[in-house]
Amino acid sequence: MTTKQGINKKVIAMIDVAFRKHSLEGYDSVWGIGGDEGTGKSSLAAWLLHYWLLRLNGEVVEDDYRLMALDKEQFLSALKTLPKGGGIVFDETDIISRQSMAKANIQFMKMYQIIRAKQFLSVLVLPSLFDLDGFFRKRRLRGYFHVTKRGVAHFWSKTKLRKMVALNDRLPVKNPFVVKPTHTFAFSAYDGPFEGKYREAKDEKMRTIIEDIEREFEKEDKGDDELIHERLFEAFADGVKTTEICKKWNINPQMLSSYKKKWLAHRMRRGEI
Repeated sequence: MTTKQGINKKVIAMIDVAFRKHSLEGYDSVWGIGGDEGTGKSSLAAWLLHYWLLRLNGEVVEDDYRLMALDKEQFLSALKTLPKGGGIVFDETDIISRQSMAKANIQFMKMYQIIRAKQFLSVLVLPSLFDLDGFFRKRRLRGYFHVTKRGVAHFWSKTKLRKMVALNDRLPVKNPFVVKPTHTFAFSAYDGPFEGKYREAKDEKMRTIIEDIEREFEKEDKGDDELIHERLFEAFADGVKTTEICKKWNINPQMLSSYKKKWLAHRMRRGEI
């Protein structure tokens, strides 16, 4: 069950243990969060960051929304100024296509050499655990959260996570539940000090994505179809309503339905649904 703190007491205790290991033993921690869009992955990430910052600074302030990075540029910028033992979240906004994920994996491997030295807590919010580089998810992740529906998450410890990843290596359709989770718990929507600023930043990011897609549709070059598909996939994954896409871009609902079927097939091939 949740507490008035927004997440389960066991999860708060887990944060306490990780923080002590960081402080006393020089650890770093990388946690992953996966699951379908619209299930509250960002809220869970915000709560994890919130309680980490409470341990680190004794308080959480509005400006901490900057530690909820919505793209690789924000993530890198925040890394440069984070104090030793700090915490940061990387949300999934601009990692949708296979090409962008491949680039991100290379960048993650480089960035996490820095993170290990500075003993950060970092939380990666992604469409699927199995999009991450194999070595990274086996050796760098210390825990994984999977959100199955709004406000309900499951957690695998490092030992169980490695077993789960190894078993899934042999499966054509990936399934984290081949290994029983360490914990299953509920959490509420994040309503802490940086919720308002973070929501504004995420809404602005979504507007930018919509504008980018609109510009792509205005191009006359038919060779841009693949890029247009990628932008539409981003809009679907970000939870932009179908009616809003049709209205804003003047797309026939039947045509958009065809694009969405391609997106769902794309996710099925990656073992996300």
